Amino acid sequence: YQRLGLPVVVHPDRVRAASQLRARYPEVDVLLSDDGLQHHKLARTIELVVIDGARGLGNRFCLPAGPLREPISALSKMDFVLVNGALANPHPFMPQMHWPVAFELGYLCDLHDEARYPIAEFIEQFLSASEGRATALAAIGHPERFFDALRALGLTLETYPLADHQPVPTEVLAHLGQLTQPLLMTEKDAVKWRERKPAWHTQSGQVFAVCGHIPLSSALVDSVLTLLDERSKTAS
Repeated sequence: YQRLGLPVVVHPDRVRAASQLRARYPEVDVLLSDDGLQHHKLARTIELVVIDGARGLGNRFCLPAGPLREPISALSKMDFVLVNGALANPHPFMPQMHWPVAFELGYLCDLHDEARYPIAEFIEQFLSASEGRATALAAIGHPERFFDALRALGLTLETYPLADHQPVPTEVLAHLGQLTQPLLMTEKDAVKWRERKPAWHTQSGQVFAVCGHIPLSSALVDSVLTLLDERSKTAS
């Protein structure tokens, strides 16, 4: 919402969320549900699944014994399978037709004044004094992917990997406030940071969100839109 200004509803019950969104924004005709596959009561027109290329299907077990939220057999029912990053270990259960995608860094946003800096400008202005050293924090599913992307820019990092959605521990937060080098985090983590800024975050140049996007091939976009149009006509 902060990036695109599109209507967003958050609720553990996806059916209620969809109903609320449609009631509040009747002009909306396409709903995207994050983590919606396992919410079987929610009707869907198209199903897409995203697989981490580095970790693949893991041990092929569902939570809590493994990383999967649905059995592997569900892959055969998906309309589109997207692989985030290079697929390290191709698996016979993986559909032959899958689409590679990759996150690309774009700019950094100062979480004090919301100023935006292209990567090269940020490094020159904020990291030249520290010789490219920065602190990075991530509470996402695979923090190392985020850290590796920053290291690829030539940064030397002190890292704080946290579990997905994990709040920043009090002792870590206190330590971060004593550092002189910039703190970098994902856009996902920045949402919570904006809501609960620590007392020491009082000026620009201290904390930044690393922003980017995932370019989608025109072939993938065309395929999704074509299928959506076909099924919408059938449903109506």
